[in-house]
Amino acid sequence: MALSQFSSNEQHIIRAFLLQEGRLPTQSELNLAFTKSSAASGLEASGLNIPASQAQSNTDFALAMYAAVGQDNPDTLGLQYWAAAAQQNRAQALIDFQFATQGDIETTFATELAAIDATLVPTNTDFDSGTDVDPTDPVDTVTTYVFNTTTANPYDDNQDGDTSVDPDSGKTDTGAPLTDAEKEEQASIKESYNHYIFNIGKDALDQDKSVATSNYTFKLSNQAGSVKEYEGYFMSPLFFATGGTGDGSIATINIYDHFAVANNEAETLTNSRTDVISFRLNGEKYAIVRNEAQQADQSADTETVVIADLGTANTYQELVDAINDGITALNARDGVTVNVTASLGASTGTTDQRDASNNPTGESVVYRPIELTAAQGELTNPLASGTTPGNQTGNGYNAFYSLDVIGGTLGVISTNLELDNVGYLSQGGSVNLAGQSQSDRGVELFNVKATDGVWLTELRSNPLRADIDYLETIDLTGDGYFKVGKQVDNGSFDVEDSANAGLVDVRHFDGAAFAGDIMLDADVTSDVIARDLNLRDDQAGAAGDNVTYTYNTSSGSDLLLLEVDGAVVEREDAAVAVNVGAGNDRVVLDLNFADAIELENQQDLNNVTVELGSGNDVYSTTEGEGNVVINAGSGNDTVYTDNTGDKATWLFNHEGAADLNNIDGKALSNQLMLGATLTVTFSGAGVAAINDANGGGVMGGAGGAVAGVDGIESAVTIELANGTAYGNQTDINQALKKAINDDAVLSKLLVATDGPDNTLIVTTLVDGEFDATDLNIDIAMPTYGDLNSAQRTTYLSSIQAASNNSSLGNLQVWGQATPADTDTLEAAFAPTFDDAYYTGVATEVLGQTGGAQAEQQTINFAAAMAAGVIDGAGTMVIGGINVAVLAGDNAATVATKVATALNGANATQFAPATTTLAATDDGAGIVTVTFPAIGDYAQLSFAAGGVTHDNGGAGTAMAPTITDDAVAYSAAALVDKDGSANTNVSDVTVDLGTGDDVVVLGSTVGADAAASDNDTVVFTGSNIGNNTIVNFGTTGNGIDQLDFTAYLTNQVTVEGSTSEASKSVFNNIVAADATLAFNEVQIITFTESAADNETLATLTTTALLNALNGVAGAEFGDGAGDIDSASSTAINARDVLITDANSTAGFDFIGDATKNIIMVENEANDGYYKVFEVTSTVYADAATAGANNGLYSSAVLLGTVDFGESVTGLATANLV
Repeated sequence: MALSQFSSNEQHIIRAFLLQEGRLPTQSELNLAFTKSSAASGLEASGLNIPASQAQSNTDFALAMYAAVGQDNPDTLGLQYWAAAAQQNRAQALIDFQFATQGDIETTFATELAAIDATLVPTNTDFDSGTDVDPTDPVDTVTTYVFNTTTANPYDDNQDGDTSVDPDSGKTDTGAPLTDAEKEEQASIKESYNHYIFNIGKDALDQDKSVATSNYTFKLSNQAGSVKEYEGYFMSPLFFATGGTGDGSIATINIYDHFAVANNEAETLTNSRTDVISFRLNGEKYAIVRNEAQQADQSADTETVVIADLGTANTYQELVDAINDGITALNARDGVTVNVTASLGASTGTTDQRDASNNPTGESVVYRPIELTAAQGELTNPLASGTTPGNQTGNGYNAFYSLDVIGGTLGVISTNLELDNVGYLSQGGSVNLAGQSQSDRGVELFNVKATDGVWLTELRSNPLRADIDYLETIDLTGDGYFKVGKQVDNGSFDVEDSANAGLVDVRHFDGAAFAGDIMLDADVTSDVIARDLNLRDDQAGAAGDNVTYTYNTSSGSDLLLLEVDGAVVEREDAAVAVNVGAGNDRVVLDLNFADAIELENQQDLNNVTVELGSGNDVYSTTEGEGNVVINAGSGNDTVYTDNTGDKATWLFNHEGAADLNNIDGKALSNQLMLGATLTVTFSGAGVAAINDANGGGVMGGAGGAVAGVDGIESAVTIELANGTAYGNQTDINQALKKAINDDAVLSKLLVATDGPDNTLIVTTLVDGEFDATDLNIDIAMPTYGDLNSAQRTTYLSSIQAASNNSSLGNLQVWGQATPADTDTLEAAFAPTFDDAYYTGVATEVLGQTGGAQAEQQTINFAAAMAAGVIDGAGTMVIGGINVAVLAGDNAATVATKVATALNGANATQFAPATTTLAATDDGAGIVTVTFPAIGDYAQLSFAAGGVTHDNGGAGTAMAPTITDDAVAYSAAALVDKDGSANTNVSDVTVDLGTGDDVVVLGSTVGADAAASDNDTVVFTGSNIGNNTIVNFGTTGNGIDQLDFTAYLTNQVTVEGSTSEASKSVFNNIVAADATLAFNEVQIITFTESAADNETLATLTTTALLNALNGVAGAEFGDGAGDIDSASSTAINARDVLITDANSTAGFDFIGDATKNIIMVENEANDGYYKVFEVTSTVYADAATAGANNGLYSSAVLLGTVDFGESVTGLATANLV
């Protein structure tokens, strides 16, 4: 008689006796147990020896139970035991333990159980009260608790709301957090509030129900207030793993016909017939046969079904379909369960082909394995039998087999949490679900469902009497948004420290199934080393027990602020993997290293990866240390690999001291600017360590920001809303903000904001030691052709109004009555923008523009006439205006007369005549003449008309001093805030993927490469997009690398060897001359020809190939600087003979094509490259190659890369 013949209640008592005393109960002891109302009280009545607490501690008693089933050290395995006397008595502990370990007990005491039929007779079913305590029965006690709504909670007043009065104690729950001491007091007196629920599971245990944490669900909804805490504490017996699965298995059947057609999988079974497919599952026999004759041949204990299609299956897919039909038929029988599926193997195999005489032909037959898979259970004894009807000698039908185990899954301690509208769009409370006893580890897995928007301050599993967080896994479903942590600004680069993190030491967060946005502030501390890592593992392969801390978010627009202690990632057993999926996501990752040794260890392991997925994503760091591999995926992404230094600031249009805390704005002034083009150029920072304060787009290159030469450019047209062609500094400010903040690239590097008054502030979003010239603003006035009809009209009307001269027309303004498109404003009207004012400095002020404005000229009669007087009457002509003078007039009198004549008059000296001159005299012989607000005028001409002044008796023509004083705007001032290079060290690898990406590499340059940022940019796929790379280092300790290995795949082998082991990918190098071999990168710089429409923008793969291959008339570009097969800018394919393809002695080339990368740059826009993958065919000899010898055969445009400055210094050291 087996134990299974006894009732479940009797089994509990029997196993408890075995566990405690190592023997079966007597029949009398078993019967006595059923005189009581529960299993625990029945054990006490049966006479079982259960030590009193004074004889053995609770801990010792629990350990003894583990020892009875072979677990001498449950602590090291993380197993649970109860140690609090208030929770349950020892008899109840025995009942709970025997249920949780029934399999171990039956194995350990198999000998004793073998004698059960000689000792006991099953007679009892129910205890005296008639209550069935079978732990497998459904629990009828409370398993759902609703926080902040008291109707479902015990010991509450059944009133909704955060305030409630306990009916037993009379205490009021105001919702305020309890202290640790208050929590322990509440637990000991079994009192719960609607914020704190204690002794969870006690009511079920009192009824001898076996429940686990996974049976419980907690709900929190419509909650407001970030200081509120909602906590639930489980009784210790509830902490056991659930949801695990046993091992599965795969049986592989390889069927083939030796006589089949060679090298054609589709024909392998054409002449074969399968008669039987059979196997065993957990020892039970099953067979699928083609007819009743084969069915009769099977043993009586084999479940057999007939599937006629089995015998007619002539392809592997047809055979798999027939097997699955047979399994379906087996499962249709009563009492038969065959959880097995058949499928095709992933790859094919080969065997020898035989001729009709059964002799090898030297060819191969291709077969496809068939896999039988049992998710759980053991598959054994697979068999396939059949025949190959025909005239061959022997049967060509053959089969061989293999067996593999599929590892099962362990259970986990879990519970369920449902959240709805937590925080009311703001930060809500915290949730903690854990164990009540100090021996409890807490809950490992939270199954969280969030709806209608959830923002928790913290989510944790922190036991009542232990200061550690046991929450390892969060599986999130639902919709809306889900936030955890103190995130004041969702767009902030700042990561909260661990004291404010919402998730602490979570090993796996899975939000892939959540339909909404996820925002997490998470911290992984060094506490996980003791909790998660097995530092004494000794399995084959050190990585077999590795733990990966994974954070997978949703397809929404997610934010992950993740901080990881360097002590964790310096461990071989640990890794970090982030995947933010689709959506426009932001990842801020900090690796916090305590010292240089931790950093070096992590760099050796290179164990941190970030997958940005699709969408326009941003990656950054506030610490900037460690090695990280970033896969940018698709979308227009931004990656700041190390951005921890100070940022620089430029200040425009202020006066006085350039103090960012006390900015004094400058008054506005007008200038012609409608339709002008404003270009912002931003250069990469310099590196003080290599004496290059001027920076450059490429680290190591000197020079400031010069459009088209050095830096990243953005150009916009100045727009005016006042209906005239005149604007002022505020209009320039608007254009400047648009050029920076609306540009796809510059907006990732700079931000422009309004300051006080009319000032403007530009701050870098990237670190580095910037120089004054690293930011430059150029303003270019439009040509006539740049303006539309309305703007041309506005220019004329505005100039006429400012000149008070309606007769001005195109001739006077543009130089021709019918202007050409290339015509510019005449010098009299063309404003001159002062580059010194716009050229960026680390803190330069944007002052007023230089150029003509209300020009003033002075006529100094006092200096010309000295103390003399006019010695004869006559007429002076000044600027074409007549002034009558008399003998005896002195300098002051003459000045007054001239001022009166000129004021309000037209100076006919100029064509067209000016209007409304303004003239004043100072009463002492000096006249000041003010011209209209446009143009830069020549000096007023003066003729004395023969009138002389007294000069010691000598008569001379009077020549008063006239000064041309064109008023210029004031110069700029500086603020001492120029940024700094970061000092943290990181070697980051960035795979750009597809899309238009911006990558800002690290700027740390130390004493050697180990103390410097050495980053790698990886290119893959046929469409890399349009990318910008800032701070790329070509030389020195901070050197960076480009990885083109996805394209440069040419292999060589040791000369004369055919061994696979000797094959290797040849080193990628930068071509040293204009002749490419293979796996080389070549840079071409050419001169564009706009007239021929031969520019970098119009350069296609066909145009490139034709130019390089010397096609007649296919030269591309302008003159000597074009791309062709002979010029210095060209590159020539080497003679692509198989012998010449070996660029290094001792190697043989493998394959029939060479691979190269060609980067093409327009000399007028340094640093901007089109990147092509170019292939040349390798021929056996020159005769075979013919006219194709030395030519490129194909090209693929991969995309563009803008470094901001030429990478002409690119060397082999810059390639992976």
